[in-house]
Amino acid sequence: MKRILILFFALCIGHSYSQELNEFELESRNKADLVFDKIAKSQSKNLPYLLFGIGNSSYLIIIDRNTHYTRIKANLKQNDSIEVESIKSLDKTIGILEKAFDKSIYHKGFIGFQSEFYKNGYELANGAMSYFVMKDKDWNRYGESCLSVIVKPNPIDIEIYNYFVIGIINE
Repeated sequence: MKRILILFFALCIGHSYSQELNEFELESRNKADLVFDKIAKSQSKNLPYLLFGIGNSSYLIIIDRNTHYTRIKANLKQNDSIEVESIKSLDKTIGILEKAFDKSIYHKGFIGFQSEFYKNGYELANGAMSYFVMKDKDWNRYGESCLSVIVKPNPIDIEIYNYFVIGIINE
């Protein structure tokens, strides 16, 4: 009986967590996880990373490798195949990335337009949908959001957010 209650409790927690995301938000998370799994997971075990995507098709991933960062730009095709546009090694002295890997600057929990963060509404929302997540070395999610590319207020530090938007557009 005790095992049944534990199993029931675990299922309820898992079910209630998945209910926080609407269908599009869950799809954005799943597509982002798919991209990361296919191109970077095997080479970044126990390493923190940042991932930003626009329109469930264009992605920028930054992996913190302790001595340097690896920056991967990739596109997800409709058949779920992935095209890697570029892979670059970046110097650890890039201050914006050091700041971006500080999990204390991110809001807890998932942020979408229906979340507590936007309980009083928003000033501006325009453009394709974007997805952002920072995962620590244990791959716990921080700052996870699925919002319009242009949004005010933005739950992500504007300097960090602009780095990712410009990184996807300008390469």
